[in-house]
Amino acid sequence: MATHFDIISKIPYDKGRNTVFRFFARALPINHIRLKPCPYNCDSIPLDEPYLHPMLTCPTIPTAVKIKAVEFIRLISGNNIPGLTLEHIYLDNPLLINTHKFALALSIILHKLWINYSKTLYGHDPPIWGEFIPWCVKTYKIIYTNRLFEQIIKFEKYKPDIPHPSKDEIISTFHRKWTPPPSLF
Repeated sequence: MATHFDIISKIPYDKGRNTVFRFFARALPINHIRLKPCPYNCDSIPLDEPYLHPMLTCPTIPTAVKIKAVEFIRLISGNNIPGLTLEHIYLDNPLLINTHKFALALSIILHKLWINYSKTLYGHDPPIWGEFIPWCVKTYKIIYTNRLFEQIIKFEKYKPDIPHPSKDEIISTFHRKWTPPPSLF
């Protein structure tokens, strides 16, 4: 059975992999806010667990963002687990079908949550929740098209006589074919 960290090590998105690793290792630079109020000013009791509340369960994170984040994870990973919420994000869930795609989608979501949280915590800027899902979709498209391009370069190395599409053709084809449902926005 693969552990969280075995799965995390295979996430192709570097920033998201780092954030997910630090989240599960409890090594994000937020341990100093233990037993202090939530930085989002949600009037909660002092935090004894500085990871789950501000990153996933805080009531100031709009419910629409949470629902769309779960829909984004379902869309990318192909996992339609009933009752899945952001609070149930553990990678060793036996119901997961495609663990690596689930981990990729989760890394994108957690990294954007971390960006919003760290802006609030360290920069004193309010999070902009309206750009949350479009940023996640854009990041996924960039990751996916770069991976396709890397595969074509490997293919070209071994079979140089076969014509192959350029990176621009790959990107335009992928953007035309992969359109997230309008309900995601």
